[in-house]
Parts: sequence; C-alpha cells; structure tokens
Amino acid sequence: MRRTNSDGGSGLLGSMGSGPVAPTGHHLTASHSFPSLSDTVLRQLGALMEEVKQQKEENQNSEKDIENKFTSLMLAFKTDKLTLERRLELQRRLRDQAETNMAAELNKLKAAVQLLSPLCTDSEKIELLEKVGEQVDALHKSTTRVSTSAEMYGAVQQENRLSKAVDIILRHVENLKQAYDKEKTDHDETRKIITDSKIPPNTILKLEGRGLSRVRLGSLPRRLSNTILEADLEDPTTKDL
Repeated sequence: MRRTNSDGGSGLLGSMGSGPVAPTGHHLTASHSFPSLSDTVLRQLGALMEEVKQQKEENQNSEKDIENKFTSLMLAFKTDKLTLERRLELQRRLRDQAETNMAAELNKLKAAVQLLSPLCTDSEKIELLEKVGEQVDALHKSTTRVSTSAEMYGAVQQENRLSKAVDIILRHVENLKQAYDKEKTDHDETRKIITDSKIPPNTILKLEGRGLSRVRLGSLPRRLSNTILEADLEDPTTKDL
C-alpha cells in the first residue's frame, strides 16, 4: 500500500479562513518529517505540488495572500524545529533497528542453508546449495543498497513536496525587496528635488509630515510647489516677511 505524507494530523491550520493556530501535543510528538506541513496543510495553502501542476494558479495570488501563506509556513517551520532533534534520533533508531532485524533474519537463513549441507550428498545438490548461499549473500548486500536508496529517495521526495512552499517564501521575500526598492527610489528622488529646490528645513518637515516623500517623480514638482506655497502661507514666520 502506498503511503502518503498527510498522515499525522492536519498540521497548524484548521482552515484557510481561520489562519494559523497553536500546535497541539500530537503535532509535537509526530515522528515523520515536517509534521506541521502535512499534505492537508499544503493543500489549504495552495502549495501542494501535485495540485499546483494541475491548476496552474500560482500567479493568481495577491501580495496579501502570499504574506498570509508565508506567515503560516514560518509558523510551521518554527514549530517543527522544536522537535527536529527528537524526531531525527527516533528515526535513526528505527532505521538501525530495522537493519538489525533484517541482518538477523538473513543470518538465520544462512544458518538454515548450512544445516542442509550434510544432507546434500551428490554433486548436483551440493552445487544447488552453493548457489542458494550465494543468493543469500547477494540479498544481504542488496538490503544495504535498498536502505541507502530509500533514504535518498525520501530526501528528494520531501524536497519536491515542499518546493512550492519554498517558492511562496521566495516570492514573499521578492515582494518585500521590490517594495523596499520602490520606497528607497521614491525617497531618494524626493530628497533630491527638495535639495535642488533649496527648500527651508521647516518646510521639508511639513512635506515629510504630509507624506510627499512617496509621491512619484513625474507628479512631484507641481504638487511640491503648491504644497510649499500652502506651507508658506500657513507658517507664521513667513507672514512677517
């Protein structure tokens, strides 16, 4: 039976409308990887890769949607980090125990084959018994390779499962960077125009207080001149001039 990654609860989200909620004890003791980011949670966030490939709706999310999803993902990652060492140690013990059990069963099989050796009197049976022994040795080596391959496949599988969640995080970071760059550009442009216009410091404070540092460069000069005029008319220090 094929196992899924959704076992172990619905994670941190009850529903998209309710937002992130506090993790319960069940989530903290779950042993599988990323217990707070089950398939159910990723589906609610629109970050389940299998459904994303089918729906192709990743570009329809607004910046606010991306921010909300980013917040939920960060809460999930931080929650899972609290139990990471415990879960890692548990999985390591389970793996070692499984490998030990497999080795014990193979040793029993080898012992059973050796018990058959005295019963093989003719060359044909002896040759057949030797082939069985060789197959047992090959099986032992194969189990080691299977264990290693399973670990590698599991790691890549989790990477694929969370790749859309990582995309959401990167998109939020990119949105923040673009917003910062825009604010910085507008601020620098406004400061340059104010400096070139040789506006008095008290007027600059009035302009900044009125939010004109965010005005676009193309519309700034006219608005700036009107605001300067209004500021001068309202300033008691300019009425005496």
